[in-house]
Amino acid sequence: MFAIIKSIVVACTLVGVSAGACKAESCDLEGQCTTKECSVIEIDSKAKPAARGRMVSCKGCKLNHYESLRKWVKLDQKWKEYQNIEMQWIQGHDPILFILDEEGEEKDRVDMTDYDYDSMPKMLKRKGFKLKGEF
Repeated sequence: MFAIIKSIVVACTLVGVSAGACKAESCDLEGQCTTKECSVIEIDSKAKPAARGRMVSCKGCKLNHYESLRKWVKLDQKWKEYQNIEMQWIQGHDPILFILDEEGEEKDRVDMTDYDYDSMPKMLKRKGFKLKGEF
């Protein structure tokens, strides 16, 4: 059985930017448009992009206390959409992102419990991670 999805976004146009926030207009195939809030992500121009990232967390105990983060990391596995990020499950481990340099040495450490489903992608972009297929 096949279903045709009619509500695909076919166009997204930036309609305004002010003080780090913006509005974008999103339109579907039927020409119905809605204005949505967005945010401008500041990237440190001097920061060297991360070579690799290793997310380490327990599968349950500690991660279960952060429902939105748990959904991003474990249920939806959104980390798989990024280049050079791997996941390591260690029982009892706090949810931590280790940012590694080209030699595999730890460059930075991020406590992922400070982030939720919507803020994880912004943090990864600020740290220099790119989506697969992004150059």
